[in-house]
Amino acid sequence: MTAETAGPPDARADARTVPTAPEVTRRSPAFADGLWVDRIGSRRYLGHNARGAQVLVGPAEAGEVFTPGELMKIALAGCSGMSTDASLARRLGDDVAVSVHVSGPSDPAEVRYPTLHEELVVDLTGLSRADRSRVETVIRRAIDRSCTVGRTLQQSADVELTVSSRSGAGPAVRDAVTGGPTLSATGPVPVSGARFQTPRSGYEDTR
Repeated sequence: MTAETAGPPDARADARTVPTAPEVTRRSPAFADGLWVDRIGSRRYLGHNARGAQVLVGPAEAGEVFTPGELMKIALAGCSGMSTDASLARRLGDDVAVSVHVSGPSDPAEVRYPTLHEELVVDLTGLSRADRSRVETVIRRAIDRSCTVGRTLQQSADVELTVSSRSGAGPAVRDAVTGGPTLSATGPVPVSGARFQTPRSGYEDTR
């Protein structure tokens, strides 16, 4: 099996043209992390990583699923907690209880989340006022320094999209290294390398 590639962004075809199927020699950068979703129903997807973890993704009305917006918020909360974990355990004990809550509505006009509210909850009742202040400073510094998700959301990131064609029906063949789908050498037809820059028409709230 041969992995699909669309090449680096500067080598991709212009979005206005549809090239013939390229000779596939390298994997697309999108496959590098072994993360993907498969469609399992109307607006419902199953997310995977190469380690075997899965998460259901869909609209709120689908029930026991995470919406894409919820997953983004959970990622932020989890990243903040993990960034502070060692410092809090060192100061408050290995069994310290920590919860991180996050919320923020989307703006349909801008098709984005303009503000996210995050709160880390930890029991500091046994500490003096000065010690509480020091712990809060440590928490903020740890998150500012180490939370990759938070830093990405604050500074924004370019998102490069490639659209490819896969021959055959059913789930893609899984790559032996990453666990992600492998596209055939004759199937992939990259048709776009454009970034997400403007709001989509037909906005649907994915909170």
